[in-house]
Amino acid sequence: MNLAIELAKLSRSQLPESVHLGHICFRDNNSNSRSWGSEEFETFTRSCIKPIQAKISRDLLGGLLQDELLALACGSHLGEDIHISQARKFLNDFNISEVEVNCGIHSNSRGELNSCLYHNCSGKHLAIIAACKSQGWSTNDYLSIEHPYNQLVLNEIKSLTALDEIKTGYDDCGLPSFYMSLKNMTKLFYQMIVREDYQAILETMNRYPYLVAGHNHIDSVIMAKFPNRFIAKGGAEGLMMIANLRKQEVAVFKVLDGSNRAKAVIANRLMIEFGWVEEKFFPYKIIRDSHNREVGKITSDLSLNLF
Repeated sequence: MNLAIELAKLSRSQLPESVHLGHICFRDNNSNSRSWGSEEFETFTRSCIKPIQAKISRDLLGGLLQDELLALACGSHLGEDIHISQARKFLNDFNISEVEVNCGIHSNSRGELNSCLYHNCSGKHLAIIAACKSQGWSTNDYLSIEHPYNQLVLNEIKSLTALDEIKTGYDDCGLPSFYMSLKNMTKLFYQMIVREDYQAILETMNRYPYLVAGHNHIDSVIMAKFPNRFIAKGGAEGLMMIANLRKQEVAVFKVLDGSNRAKAVIANRLMIEFGWVEEKFFPYKIIRDSHNREVGKITSDLSLNLF
């Protein structure tokens, strides 16, 4: 952690107040790896691996999972109307009862308090349940790492990273999460964007970017603003993956304090530093007080000296 660098900072009334430290790891199409901070920093993959889980579900369902429902399975949605309507379509199309969906209730600030469909992981859970039913597997224990579905995911991640052993834990939605270095995460996501069997996943995420996250969310903004050029997928605790599909380059960053509030600003800054875009489409985040007055900004002064 001593190698961590400044990723973003918050100023209030034009005076410095807080700093977000973290690590960045980058991989290019020649398998060259570079890092700022420590590439050996280990953390959980969290929701960044949802496209991989969605691919496993799609494979098990023999192509029945596609279009909007596949995009929702890849995403961490905001509980907007477009997300809930697709989640309900999921229930109907695959004959799933809401009581089978074991992601829990998201929070008391989102949607119907008694509906798990508003949980940001509901699309992933619905896809997993549909996939398990197609194989005749039990769905009452699909959260367990020992379940056949999660063993497929684990083996897929081992294959993509060429790791023999991977530590596991559990995500907030109850499903397994996988623990590895940022360097290994860039290997994982690099393989995801270059392999032919993942192209349908990447194309679907780009076709329906707002189902992957939501309006004004950085994941969706990147894919909607630059169609078919990038894949962006964030995870909890300040983790984010961005891939340049044309250049076949991948970056992963981790905000050490676990905050997600600076991710959009950091992501835009990194994309400029890597030469992927020129536009400052998310140059700062405004901080407002309880009277809705602007009192500060989050900005990033990252300079990676790549060129």
